[in-house]
Amino acid sequence: MTNTLTRVKTATLPNEQHFQFMTENLALYHAHDPAALGIDAFMAEFEAALADESLALNAVRKSAATARIAKADQTFNLAFSGMSQYAEACLKHYDPAVRLAAENLAVVFAAFGNVSRLPYREELGAVTNLLEALRQRAEDYAVVALAPWAEAVEQAARDLSALLDERVGEQAGRTELRVRETRRALDAVFKTVTGRLEAMLNLHGDALAGNFRPAYNAHAAEYKLKLAQHAGRLKQDPPATDTATAE
Repeated sequence: MTNTLTRVKTATLPNEQHFQFMTENLALYHAHDPAALGIDAFMAEFEAALADESLALNAVRKSAATARIAKADQTFNLAFSGMSQYAEACLKHYDPAVRLAAENLAVVFAAFGNVSRLPYREELGAVTNLLEALRQRAEDYAVVALAPWAEAVEQAARDLSALLDERVGEQAGRTELRVRETRRALDAVFKTVTGRLEAMLNLHGDALAGNFRPAYNAHAAEYKLKLAQHAGRLKQDPPATDTATAE
């Protein structure tokens, strides 16, 4: 059928590609005038469903940020424990001067205790204060050669702090909407819109809003190709951009 629209199995698209596909569809609808396409009555519902999916995806991204925070905290703790163990090992250094300096620094470490057991923000603040106290004993700090370890700890702390700041921003828009549910809702509206578009195309052909059908089919064919690549089923000849048949 000449006036069919290329079908994309939206249920099998990965989450981010699904959202991108629908976002680009909305842009195409508006570029060709929803009223001229005969779908203006569905636009508010489509846009609302797309917004719901965006909120649900943001919640997923927040979860990913939480996983990155846990990993960054592990890196931070490894750096801090490494510095502490290095300073402790210097208590048994062959050089008496290094041993004495390490003993002086051990007093500072002991005063702060095990900071890695604190909540993230308190942990970062305690380590910042600890490093400042260690550097105040400049001669001992230099003799033990603690600077490279301290710099590694500070870099890990900066990385962790940046992720914590990112999560705070995301928490303001946290939603309980589930991605699967919002995808199904958006797919249902999309199916309705597509059915209306095909009915209009059967009535008016490509006179409907100019070149909408070939423009949409080229767009949809790109996502059919992405699906094939994702599934490992890419054929030697990619699908045509304008004459692809409906699935």
